[in-house]
Amino acid sequence: MSDRNHTPEPRRHASFWEQLRRRGVLRVAISYAVIAWLLLQIGDVVLEPLDAPDWVMRALILLLAVGFPIAILLAWFLELGPSGISVDRLPQDAERPKVVGRRKFADVIIIGVLLAVIVLLLLRQEGMLEPEAEPPVIAVLPFTDLGASEQSYYADGLSDTLIHKLGQVSGLVVLASSSTFQFRGSGQTLSEVAGKLGADSILEGSLQRAVGVLRVNARLVDAATGEQRWTASFNRHAEELFDVQDEIATAITAALRVVLTPREQQRLVHRDTLNLSAFEAYQQARHELAQRTPEGMANALRYLIDATETDPEFALAWASLPEAYFLGSTYRLETLWKDVADTAKAAADRAVALDPDLGDGYVAQAYVLMGNLQDAGQLNGPWPQDPAVVSLVEKAIALSPSNAVAWRLYGDFAPDQQLKLERYLRAAQLDPRHPNIINNLGNIYESLGEKEKGRHWKMRALGLTDPPFWQAAYGLVESYSRDPDGLAAAARWSRAIYLADEKQDSASWREYCRALAELGAVDEMLKEHAKRVASVPDPDNAEQLYRLGRLVQANRQLGDMATAADYARQFEQTYRRAFKKPEGPLDTGGPPAALLDAPALLLLQQGEPAEALEYYAGIYSSLADNPFSMMDTMGLNARLVRAVALKQTGQQAEAEANLRAYATEIASWPPDLLAGLVPFAIHAILGETDAAIAAFKKAVERNELSAWWALKDGAIDEDFARVLADPRFQAEFSKLEQSVAAQREDFLANPDLPLDVQITAGLTQ
Repeated sequence: MSDRNHTPEPRRHASFWEQLRRRGVLRVAISYAVIAWLLLQIGDVVLEPLDAPDWVMRALILLLAVGFPIAILLAWFLELGPSGISVDRLPQDAERPKVVGRRKFADVIIIGVLLAVIVLLLLRQEGMLEPEAEPPVIAVLPFTDLGASEQSYYADGLSDTLIHKLGQVSGLVVLASSSTFQFRGSGQTLSEVAGKLGADSILEGSLQRAVGVLRVNARLVDAATGEQRWTASFNRHAEELFDVQDEIATAITAALRVVLTPREQQRLVHRDTLNLSAFEAYQQARHELAQRTPEGMANALRYLIDATETDPEFALAWASLPEAYFLGSTYRLETLWKDVADTAKAAADRAVALDPDLGDGYVAQAYVLMGNLQDAGQLNGPWPQDPAVVSLVEKAIALSPSNAVAWRLYGDFAPDQQLKLERYLRAAQLDPRHPNIINNLGNIYESLGEKEKGRHWKMRALGLTDPPFWQAAYGLVESYSRDPDGLAAAARWSRAIYLADEKQDSASWREYCRALAELGAVDEMLKEHAKRVASVPDPDNAEQLYRLGRLVQANRQLGDMATAADYARQFEQTYRRAFKKPEGPLDTGGPPAALLDAPALLLLQQGEPAEALEYYAGIYSSLADNPFSMMDTMGLNARLVRAVALKQTGQQAEAEANLRAYATEIASWPPDLLAGLVPFAIHAILGETDAAIAAFKKAVERNELSAWWALKDGAIDEDFARVLADPRFQAEFSKLEQSVAAQREDFLANPDLPLDVQITAGLTQ
C-alpha cells in the first residue's frame, strides 16, 4: 500500500567530474598522457642515432600537446558502447551504456600495459635493468717529442702525469706506463696496440718545447672504430705545462662520459708541484727507475733528492724515494737497506703528511715495511701475511684504483692462492706487459694445479723482454723438469732460450746446462762447457762458480769422484775469493754452496769420517741453520752427509736426533716447497728401508728428483747401501732410469722446439 502523502525527490544532477567519468573523458586523458610520454621517450632514443634535426623532436612535442584537447573533446562527444563508437546524444544526466564481455576489460588492460612499460623504461633509464657496465680502459701512449732528443723525458713526463691523474678516477681503468711505453715508435697501428693492451681507447699526442713556448697536440681515439673521440691543440708558455695537463685530463673524462666524485674532480686538477725544475727532476727519476739497472737506480736517487730539495712540498717525489731505495738494495747497489731504512721511512711519512689523498704515499710506506721484512730475512720464502702492509696497500688502491704496483703488492700479500690470483689478474689488466706480473701469474696458476695455463703465462712473459725474461725462462724449464715426462721439453726450452739470447749471457747458459744435467746428458753438458770456456775466457765469479760446480756434477755422474773433489776444492777457493772470506766458515746456502760437499763425500768414501767433520767445521758454523736443505746437485746435502759422518765416528744418538729433527722440519714445509729426495735419504741413513722406498716412490710421483742419478753411488753408509740394494728400490730406480733414458734419446734426436712455439714465445721471428 502506497503512502499517498509521499512526494518524490527531484532527480539530482550529476557533478561535472561525474559527467567526465561517465563520458570516459578521465580514462581518455590518462591514456593519452601515458601514450604521449611513451612516444616522447621513444623519440628521444630513436631520433638521436638517426641524426634527426632538433625541430623534429620539437614538432612531436607540439603535435602531442595540440592533440590532447582534441582527444578530450572527442571523448566528450563520442561514446563507446556495445555497438561500437557513436555520437553521444543521451541527456546530460543519463547513464551511458556499459560495455559488456571481454571489451569491458580493454581499458584496464591497456592502461596496465602502458604503466608497466613506463616503469620498465624508468628502471632502464636509471640503469637498474642493465648489468653494471665495465669501466672504459684507456692506454696513454708516450707523447712524441718533437724537440731535442735529450729532453725526451719531458714528453714522457706529460704522459706519465696524465696516467697518474686519470688513475685516481674509479670509473676508469688506466694502463700503466711500463706497458704502454713499450709501443714507442713500434710502427704498429692503434688498433693493433689496443688489441695487445686490451684497451678501449688510446690517447696519443706530441709535444714540442722551444724557448719559452710549449706546443702540445693530443687526441683520444676509439680503439674499435678508429674514430676520434676528442682532439685538441695547445700553444702555451712553457710555464703553463701544468694547466695543459689538467685540461687534457678533465677533457678525457668528459669524452669518456665518466661521472666524477667531488674528490676525483679535485684530484684531476691537483698540482703536485708548481716548480718546473722539481717536476723535470722527478720525471728524469721516473725514467731512470724504469730502466731497472743498478746505474738507473743510482741516477734515480740523485734526481729524486734534487726534486725534493728544489721543492720540499713535492709529495709525489717524496713518495718515489722509498721505492728507489728498496729497488736499489734489491739490485745490489753499494748501499744496503739497513743503511737507508730510516731515510726511506722519513720520506714515505713526509709524502703522506703532505698529501693524505696520494695513493703513492701509502705504497711508499708499504715499501718501507717490505724493506724491513727483507732485511730481517723474512722474504726468502713466501711473503708473510703482514697486516700492516696489506692495510697500506688497500688505502693506496682506494685512492688510486689503477695503481698496478699496489695491486701487485696486494696479490703478494694475499692469504691464499685463489685470492692472490684474483688480485694479480687485476694487476695484469692494468700492466699487461709487465714481465714480473705475467710470470707470477704463471706461477700462481701452476700452484693451483693448472699446469698448462701456468706455462702459457710464463711463455707470454718470456717474450716481453730482450733478451728473454730470465725468470720466465727459469720457470718454464723448472715446470717441465718437474714433469716426469718433461725432461726433454725442459732441455728444448732451455736450449731455445740460450740460442735466442744474442748476448748468450751466463743466466741462459746456466739454465741450458742445468737441463742437460737433469736429463743425464753428461757428454752434451761437457761440450757446452768447453764451448763456453773458449768463447768467454774470463767469466765473472758467478759464472766461474757455476762452471766448476757443473764439472763437479759431471764427474760425479761419470763416477770419477777424485776429479769431482778436485774441482770442488777449486770451487771452494773461488767461492772464498768471491765472498772475500779466505778463512773461517762461509755460512752460505743455496745450490752453489752445496757443491762444497764433494770433498766431504770423498773423505767418507775413503773411510775418513772424522776428517769429513773437520772439513765441515771450516765451511759452516751451524749446519742446522743452513737455509739450503733440499737435495742438491751432489745428491746429498751437508746436513745428510754430516749425519753419516757422525754415525761413523760413534755419535749415533746425535746423528739420529739431527735426522729426526730434519724430517720434522720438512713435514712442516708448505706444499709449494719441494722436499726432493731428502725424506728418502733420511729414512735410508736411519736404516728404515720400507719408509725410504715409500718416500722414493712419492718423490718419483711428484717428480722431485733433483740429482736422482747420484743415488747410483750412494754407498757412503751401510744402511743407505742396504736400501739401494733392495730389489724393490732397484725396480723403481730402473723404471726411472729407463724413462729418463728415453727422454734423453728423444732430445738428442730432436733438440729444437717446434717453430710455432718459438714464434709464440718470442724466441724467433
